[in-house]
Amino acid sequence: IIDDRILVCVRTRPMIPKETDKKDFKILTFSGDRNLTLHDVKKNVDLSLRLDNYDYTFDFVFDDDKSNEELYQKTLMSMIDSIFMDRMKISMFAYGQTGSGKTYTMMSVFKQAISDMFLGLHSEALYASLGLSLSISFFEVYQGKVFDLFNNRTNVDVMEDNQGNVNLRGLSETFVRTSEDVLHLLAKGQKVRVSRATEMNDTSSRSHAILQVVLRTESGELHGRLTLIDLAGSEKGSDTPNSDKQMRNEAAEINKSLLALKECIRALGDESSHTPFRDSKLTMILRDSLIGKSSRAIMIACLSPGYSGAEATLNTLRYAERLKVFGADIPEVVVDDRRIAEQSRLAQLASLRTAAQRVTAAPAAAHSSHSLHSSHSTVHTHTRHTQLRTVTVLLL
Repeated sequence: IIDDRILVCVRTRPMIPKETDKKDFKILTFSGDRNLTLHDVKKNVDLSLRLDNYDYTFDFVFDDDKSNEELYQKTLMSMIDSIFMDRMKISMFAYGQTGSGKTYTMMSVFKQAISDMFLGLHSEALYASLGLSLSISFFEVYQGKVFDLFNNRTNVDVMEDNQGNVNLRGLSETFVRTSEDVLHLLAKGQKVRVSRATEMNDTSSRSHAILQVVLRTESGELHGRLTLIDLAGSEKGSDTPNSDKQMRNEAAEINKSLLALKECIRALGDESSHTPFRDSKLTMILRDSLIGKSSRAIMIACLSPGYSGAEATLNTLRYAERLKVFGADIPEVVVDDRRIAEQSRLAQLASLRTAAQRVTAAPAAAHSSHSLHSSHSTVHTHTRHTQLRTVTVLLL
């Protein structure tokens, strides 16, 4: 059960062949569920080497042996109930260097979340009585402009009304009935998202992708919302020295919008009288996710584990640490009847998921058994034919 305004977690991916081939080595060690240390090798003035250790504590840390399912259960799953019951607006975003595993993490978490939302939506014991429908929208922020990924990348206008509410004019909203429908649409949208091969990553995302899952009442009123933001990777010029002008412009725009997001978070943490949300389209869109009593956010800081990315990893950790300061003023959780009821619903949701996984696994197991049986039959037949040929030879 999460009550922090921002839940800040850190995840590292395994080393990849490209890194091990270059004799790169791990610089991160993890201790328990909340602590990690970055070990950075530095040169002294006399050219001797020293080891600088940087210790960090977050809400959760996930080493490369932790599964996507464990990450989801400890972070987003505990907030799913509040979207239905408390009309919350939950946001989750991944930040980190290009190639650190952001898109992989976000897509996996989303598949689990959308499955749970449909299980709850169709369960009489959970949320079916609320009479809600579910719709999705998928768009990207690229070079300061917004494009609809479900509608051939048509342009979307970001408009702010006189009450400070941001509206996305021209963004399509598709109502869906099953998680399979959602995943089909998501795959379609991912194909048109801007990505390019860079020296850091063969399929580097060059835009910030935002996926919104909206719950609406029978009258069409907004009931709750889940927003997943896959931020484009931060880059330095030295990361891509052979890039062309377009890629350099993309990197500059990405870094500009990430800096704007950082400044907004800093202003919120300092309780400044002015928060510069209008400095970029990204921060204008995320404004509703970072302020307001009905908003909660999860930040997954994705790290590359090797020494070659030490500087970027350290910057990501400092960015994440700043977010944690912003979310630190939430009071302790009070266990009351409402909290107990929420825990009960989450336990029911976990049971539904386990049952659904068994149903999904059963046909696969049956197919495997059938294939194994067929294989045994083939071996048996082959053996019998071999024996017959042997007998024939002996008779001859």
